[in-house]
Amino acid sequence: MSGTIRRPAPEGGTFITRPAAAELRGVTRRRIDTLIQQGKLPAYEVAGRVMVLEADVLALELPTAPPEGWISRHAAAKILGCTHRAVGLMVARGDLPAEEFGGRLYLREADVRKAATPRRVIPPRRR
Repeated sequence: MSGTIRRPAPEGGTFITRPAAAELRGVTRRRIDTLIQQGKLPAYEVAGRVMVLEADVLALELPTAPPEGWISRHAAAKILGCTHRAVGLMVARGDLPAEEFGGRLYLREADVRKAATPRRVIPPRRR
C-alpha cells in the first residue's frame, strides 16, 4: 500500500488510514466511512487523523459479491442506460422487483434485461 500511514496502537496492533483500510478490503473509502458512522467499525483520532485498527478492518464481514443471478443497482443502470438513482426510483415505484441481501439492494438480472428489451407501443390519439 503506497502512501499508507501506519501508526502503532498502544495495546498492540496498527492504526491505518481510512483510504488504506478501503484499499485493504477492496471497497471505497465512502463504504469505510459508512461503516464507521453505523458503529460497525470503531475509529480513533490519531495525530489529528481519523484512523482504524488494521485488525478491525480485517475482521469486518463484508459481502463480496451478489448472489448468483442478482445484480446491483449500478449494474442494472448500465443495462438500462440510466443512472443508479433512476433504478432506485423504478424499484420504489414497483416497476422493478428487488430484494435486500446483507443490507444492500439487488435486482434479478433477468428482470432487468426484460425491462431493457424494447417493445412496440402505439402513441395515444390526439383529440
